[in-house]
Amino acid sequence: MPGFNLITARSIQADLPVRDADAHKHSAGRVWVISGAASMMGASIMAGLAAYRSGAGWVTLAIPEGLAPNIQYPELLVHAIPQHNGRITDAGIRGLLDPLRSAHSIVIGPGLTSREQSLAMAVIQLAIEHEIPLLIDAGALQKDWLEPLRGAKSEHVVLTPHSGEAKRLLQRIRQETDDREAAVSALQAYWGQVWVLKGAGTLVLSSKAALKNQSGGPMLATAGTGDILSGMIAGFLAQGLSASDAARMAVYIHGHAAERATSTQDGISLMATDLLAEIGPSIREIRGLA
Repeated sequence: MPGFNLITARSIQADLPVRDADAHKHSAGRVWVISGAASMMGASIMAGLAAYRSGAGWVTLAIPEGLAPNIQYPELLVHAIPQHNGRITDAGIRGLLDPLRSAHSIVIGPGLTSREQSLAMAVIQLAIEHEIPLLIDAGALQKDWLEPLRGAKSEHVVLTPHSGEAKRLLQRIRQETDDREAAVSALQAYWGQVWVLKGAGTLVLSSKAALKNQSGGPMLATAGTGDILSGMIAGFLAQGLSASDAARMAVYIHGHAAERATSTQDGISLMATDLLAEIGPSIREIRGLA
């Protein structure tokens, strides 16, 4: 099992993305967030907004057509997926895959349920075949859905389970353990790619690095903070960072933003959306370190 090194502000500073003087919204990075459940639309919205705050220039939510009128954020574009009797149609999935080929990164999982298995597996397969950077979280962390990862030719996928999701996956591959470092090591060994095991002392493991984060803290134990992290990672992926670099950068800045957000309020009062306004200042603060 690898030794885990600490992520620091200085260790990510040099890799912070910088926009070219002639950048435009498409060159800044196109992110797609794939969602499906009406009861969890907030998850995909938070992921999309976090991608913008992390530097992406164009963010599209792909959601069932019946939910499209619920998106009230003018910056978020919407791709309405056709439905029939409340279920996403095969034609709707096929119609989504074509524009997804031009994505610079994709988020799948926040706001997704097991009802969307066909959608999720089609998106994951597309990202593997075309080597599109992909963030898998929450509802998409299903063993059967992840099987295409085992044949991937490159390390361009980031998976972000919390402890409960990790335990469920480990049970499916018969490698249960309560040790967090052993757990993330088993997940990475089985599926490859980049794994972020969220929780106290978030761990980031890839084929190239084993890292531990100590920014943030228990103030992040509230609904939606993981969706913010997903969007941040996707935002950095869309700007050309490697999966490993995008993960370590987002994990540290996510925690730092939580520290800033609780500098004027108690930690138990933090809401996930409080992080959005602190992502930019956190990036600026880290970039300016002497």
